[in-house]
Amino acid sequence: MNNSVSDQKLNELLNQFALSPEDSENNFNLGFYYESIGQTASAISYYLRSAERTSNLLYQYECLVRASMCFDDQGTRNFTVKGLLQHAISICPKRPVVFMKMRTKTVSGTIRF
Repeated sequence: MNNSVSDQKLNELLNQFALSPEDSENNFNLGFYYESIGQTASAISYYLRSAERTSNLLYQYECLVRASMCFDDQGTRNFTVKGLLQHAISICPKRPVVFMKMRTKTVSGTIRF
């Protein structure tokens, strides 16, 4: 994506957010955009805001998993990753994604669950 298209997309997302900052979808979209450009700290903030502002359990689950992935990308945040994944499990205990991530982390030795 070139800079002008990227800037335009960010401006659109920020305008939507400015009009409705409590909307969980606007927060998620900003988080997803920031994650896609490698700005994981910003992405985490919006993912957590999104999870707090929705009553949809699958949406909360997705936000927590994505936030944990961002923390994991940052490195040295294993306890935070573990906490977010455990919280995601408590929301949707039958979803397999978190269990696969936990298995990978346990096998690699980076986190002990």
